[in-house]
Amino acid sequence: MPDRGKTVSVPLELDASLACETAGDSGDEVGRGGRQRAPDGFPPRGTGRRRTAGILQLYMEILGDTAAIFSGSVAGDARIHAFLRRPGRATGVSRVCLAGVARKPGTGEVCLRIQCEWADEPVGSPKEEGRCISCRDLPPGWAERLAAGLAIHGSLPASSGPVLMVPVFCGSKLRGVLEFRGYTGRRRWRRSEISALKAAAGILGSVVRDSRSCEALHTAETCYRTIVEDLTDPLCRLSPDGTITYANDLFCALCSRERGGVIGMPVQDVLPPGIAENLSVPGDLPRTTNPIVTHEFRFPGADGDERWYLSVWRAIFDNGGAVCGYQVIGHDITAQKTREQMLHEEMQRTSALLRIAARLNGNVELDAMLDALCEETARVLRVPAVVIFLYEHHRDLLVPARSFGVPEEARESLPFIPRTIYEREVGRQGPVFAIPDLVPRMNKIFRKRAPEKPPRTLASAAIFHKQTLIGALNVMTFDAPRSFSLEDLALLNGIADQAALAIVNARLFEERTAYERRLQALFEEKTALLKEVHHRVKNNLQVISSLLSLQGRLIENAETRECIRESENRVKSLALVYESLYRSESIVAVDIGAYTRRLANDLIRSYALPAHVSVAVETAETIILPVDAAIPLGLILNELVSNSLKHGFAGRHEGVIAIRIARLPDRQLTVEYRDDGVGRPPDVVTRLPATLGLQLVRILVEQLDGTVAFRQGEPGTVVEITVSDGAGEEVA
Repeated sequence: MPDRGKTVSVPLELDASLACETAGDSGDEVGRGGRQRAPDGFPPRGTGRRRTAGILQLYMEILGDTAAIFSGSVAGDARIHAFLRRPGRATGVSRVCLAGVARKPGTGEVCLRIQCEWADEPVGSPKEEGRCISCRDLPPGWAERLAAGLAIHGSLPASSGPVLMVPVFCGSKLRGVLEFRGYTGRRRWRRSEISALKAAAGILGSVVRDSRSCEALHTAETCYRTIVEDLTDPLCRLSPDGTITYANDLFCALCSRERGGVIGMPVQDVLPPGIAENLSVPGDLPRTTNPIVTHEFRFPGADGDERWYLSVWRAIFDNGGAVCGYQVIGHDITAQKTREQMLHEEMQRTSALLRIAARLNGNVELDAMLDALCEETARVLRVPAVVIFLYEHHRDLLVPARSFGVPEEARESLPFIPRTIYEREVGRQGPVFAIPDLVPRMNKIFRKRAPEKPPRTLASAAIFHKQTLIGALNVMTFDAPRSFSLEDLALLNGIADQAALAIVNARLFEERTAYERRLQALFEEKTALLKEVHHRVKNNLQVISSLLSLQGRLIENAETRECIRESENRVKSLALVYESLYRSESIVAVDIGAYTRRLANDLIRSYALPAHVSVAVETAETIILPVDAAIPLGLILNELVSNSLKHGFAGRHEGVIAIRIARLPDRQLTVEYRDDGVGRPPDVVTRLPATLGLQLVRILVEQLDGTVAFRQGEPGTVVEITVSDGAGEEVA
């Protein structure tokens, strides 16, 4: 006998190893030296073939009694307790347990939870256990062997003795174990004993599986019936030929029959005609490829209103895949259809308003916008004619402005609506309303002769802007008046709101266009006037320059003649500014780069030096200066270029003058002037210049809030000037 607490496992060939005897065994007594007992009704243990035959008869009786127990009327755990008693007494053990197989949370290790136990006690009353009374861990390898269908003989940890475990299967899955305890360790289990106990365990597993299946089926049927009876829609079950096999109360109420008068009847014979005509025909019934078929149909309700239904046919298949019946349920979808219809109509109205808004915004001209408004209104509301009235302040009337669908001869009969009458009607009925036929009354008021088929107003929507009446939108017909629904009137009101915005925008556009035209005319007039002024100033300056030139020719003194020529060049520089002004698109600013190039070239031609002098003017960008800054800067450049031409290139064959003009970030201009002439003496560079030209340079630089610096170049002279750019205006 193995020591207590140690695990004794057996090889996987358990069916052979557990039986200590082979086929030729002489039949030694079971559990020699152990406990000897012969329960009532069982033959005593013997030896040899006689004993083997007795054991086989004994276990045949065990299997028969087991089947009888589970086929009897004993219910619940009492059946299992009675079952455990029979093999326990037959095998001579003192305890038999039925343990369920479970797994530990987290680790997944297999353990046994004892669910029912029989013990050989004097009191034979069965013990029903409703809970687990113990939980034992299985030694390594035992769970795999039990799952393989092998019985195991050994010891469990902390057990009081050896144990025999026989697996219990429900189908192909291990669900539990039969434990046999209370025998000596020298007990030797025969192959026939193990086989009989396995057969009994198999019966136990089948009974447990079948009982669980029956209980689950009963629970499912009860749940299904409860759900079906609580449905708010009629439901029935049909056989393949259309015979009703089940119907809930709502289906019976729909058919106006008792349940007994519905079951067993063809479904077409019990349904009302309006529903029976819309049921699926046999060709459309659900089948394997399409197990669900739905139909929507209308049916007059009990209150006389038309109602919508959705019938859902679902096929029911047997294990072979053949249709064994149908389940039909009818859903009342009237509310859903009503919502869908309302949503569809609302989407149509919204789409119409968006289309009208897009078309009105695309027409900024008032008449074109009103024509588009009348056309879209007639299209959306499906009316033959639409007229829009605009309010005229001086007449205090709503006057027809534009129309659609109104013949030429009928337009003269369109009424002029007094503002007070229309506002009183609006105050009484609201901003949009259906109105009576006003043609006779308006004809009487304004004494107009009505045509043969005058336009008759059906509804009118007031056009308000900031709570002020600015017009009215009327829909008309030439036939008998018809009524409008509330949705149509709401749509007409939305169109009137769009019309108000469009009318105001069109009027503002017309006002702005007219104002812009007036401004453009004034601008062109002022531009022409300023150009004329600049032209005349330029002409006057050229006259002065010509007079100075004539005067200089009459003077014999060379020094005086040179002074006259310098004055002439200064006047020409001023005239060049005004010539640039009236020739350019801008009348108040000058491109200083182009001006400087022309000024330098004119001076070179004026002095007619024998040396060839070239001028390079560099600007990083197009620099535009106002007149107030261009004139002083032009005079400064005139003095610098004249100085270089007179003194810098004496005795030379060629020379270069470079002028670089750049704009600084702080609204300043920097002008770097340099030549490659003979340069200036050092004392002239360091002290204040005394000539008139250089004094003008200093004065004009100060006038422009700038600075000037002279320095000796290599070769020549460099003058650096920084001045303000005037107004800082830059024209691209």
